[in-house]
Amino acid sequence: GGETVVHLKGSGKGGRNQETALAAAEGIAGLGGVLVLSAGSDGTDGPTDAAGGIVDGDTWGSLKKNGIDAHRELDENNSYTALAACDGLVMTGATGTNVGDLILVLVDDIQSEKRNGSNGSMNGKIAILRSLTGLIPSDVSLEQAREERLRDK
Repeated sequence: GGETVVHLKGSGKGGRNQETALAAAEGIAGLGGVLVLSAGSDGTDGPTDAAGGIVDGDTWGSLKKNGIDAHRELDENNSYTALAACDGLVMTGATGTNVGDLILVLVDDIQSEKRNGSNGSMNGKIAILRSLTGLIPSDVSLEQAREERLRDK
């Protein structure tokens, strides 16, 4: 167990889980079917209203495309702003529990799905993960999220 440590160098906004997710985005940049989620079980990360961050293989490029220098944001400890710009904040609200941090790496096994005749999509898996982490908008039910996932197939 334990939690990651952030060495403060800048004066930006963020927390250890947001920084972990943003840093991971560079490592998985360009990889299809890979997602990293890092969040605190209590629903808060650092002095922010976010529980953490969620990124995939497109996040780093998306930030760059939108004129955001993710390296600079990391240097300034400003992961919150960068993740907010790419819809990568995990927003759960206070959970009433503080078990620890969760870092999850989801890798889609496309070859296995093809062998088994499945056409499962990473987008569908991301939709379910987002719903479990509170990233589906509050006006969308889990059932609606599941229906959207089925439509994606």
